[in-house]
Amino acid sequence: MRCAKRKNAATTGNDVINEKPEKQKKQRRSAKELWELFLRKAKQPRFWGSTALRIGMYILLIGIAFIFLYPFIFMAVTSLKTNSDLMDPTIGWIPRNLRFANYSMAFTLMQFKTYIWNSLLITAVCTVGHLVSCTFVGYGLARYKFRLRGFLFLMVILTIIIPLQTTLIPSYILFANIKWTDTFLPSFVPSFLGLGLKGGLFIFLARQTLISMPKEMEEAARIDGCGFLGTFFRIVVPMARPLLLVILVLSIVWHWNDYYEPSIYFKQNMQPLSSGIKTLITLSLRTRDELEQLLGRPVTDDDIVNTATVMAGSVMTLTPLMVMFIFLQKKFVQGIERSGLVE
Repeated sequence: MRCAKRKNAATTGNDVINEKPEKQKKQRRSAKELWELFLRKAKQPRFWGSTALRIGMYILLIGIAFIFLYPFIFMAVTSLKTNSDLMDPTIGWIPRNLRFANYSMAFTLMQFKTYIWNSLLITAVCTVGHLVSCTFVGYGLARYKFRLRGFLFLMVILTIIIPLQTTLIPSYILFANIKWTDTFLPSFVPSFLGLGLKGGLFIFLARQTLISMPKEMEEAARIDGCGFLGTFFRIVVPMARPLLLVILVLSIVWHWNDYYEPSIYFKQNMQPLSSGIKTLITLSLRTRDELEQLLGRPVTDDDIVNTATVMAGSVMTLTPLMVMFIFLQKKFVQGIERSGLVE
């Protein structure tokens, strides 16, 4: 029997080896063979219809992709223009001279070193808080039956519907009375309590995803003596990895780009990168005389803050998010398909 198995393994191995040259031969078709194959397929009645449909789909996809990519392309091209190129209406996409000094100027004026650490701190802490609290609350709403469960879920939905601006004044009065203003606590604490920026949406996603998962694994864990927390962290969390990835990406993007809450609750040296872009926009609206008074020295053409400088700061701000999304794109789309966004 062992010899027979070895022979079978050897024969299968030889077959695999022999298959590779055949595949290579099929790939090495001449131009004449490809043309004959095309003529054969062209005689089929469905060939031209399917080809036209495919070409139309590609044209449509390219057009839609251009609509979404146009702002990023415009931002990157404009960030490399000189002041004369911005003023010249004949220059569209290709600048005459590439000015990389716009990035160094934006780096200095928007206090990039200080603000990027603030953005990293705010984004990291609030994202961890949302991952823990929103998944935990969503699991309780999805699996456990208790009084006022429907009412509490309605309150979660209301936090999504009601705009943040309507609750701004009471929230600010509350945080001012407990001496939390000019600190990071107005963003950190609500995120660990299931609130904060888009916290209600994350709870909704967690509930919709977890309520559709089978209960057999959790019941088996309880029979084996696993408690609530053990079942949640050992069974539910590994099963909900796509959901956690969706919450992770969305929370990072929204907290990284948020300007509204930090501008109200934080001090100037605690502002994120979004405030640095506002600084560039404010400086770009000033005249040469105002810049000279602000800087206390004569202003040259290289010192002028224009649209190119603002775009350079925007590129530096968005680059970390774009790099993150490139690496997590496939898993993020899979998580969106399994979450409550498409149900």
